[in-house]
Amino acid sequence: MEVEHSYTYTSMEAYLTETEYDLEEMIKVRLPELLVRGLISSEEYDELVLIAKENASAKYASIEEQLQAITTELESIKTEITQLKSKVLELEGTEPEEPTINEYPIWKQPTHAGDAYYNGDKMTYTDGFKYECIAPKGYAVTYGPDVLPQYWRKVE
Repeated sequence: MEVEHSYTYTSMEAYLTETEYDLEEMIKVRLPELLVRGLISSEEYDELVLIAKENASAKYASIEEQLQAITTELESIKTEITQLKSKVLELEGTEPEEPTINEYPIWKQPTHAGDAYYNGDKMTYTDGFKYECIAPKGYAVTYGPDVLPQYWRKVE
């Protein structure tokens, strides 16, 4: 004997099989609300929860499945990087050099003592030349060599 379902159950069953939805919201909010309002029976509620879980899109896979997929993808990326490194070494014939920090960064106009230049600081000024600050120890220099040449020594 076939069980006769309510109109709400039939509508929700169609919705769950034909559209995308937020599984968590469906199971924790929408279906319980229908049950509490008496629009579906507890048996219909149980069936709809099963249908919702079965028809949820892949983006609602379990955490374990998501972690496994991420781990697999990371391993694949790691393998590709290793292969690319090998190709680069093969083409260049040497290990790649470590990047060096620019010893003479581009001049930046200081706005206060906290970002001023001090004795020993180095920079590349707007004229393209490299300078080292030779101001007295503890003296904050907020102007470049064109304004305060006595506090700057041209390196090149």
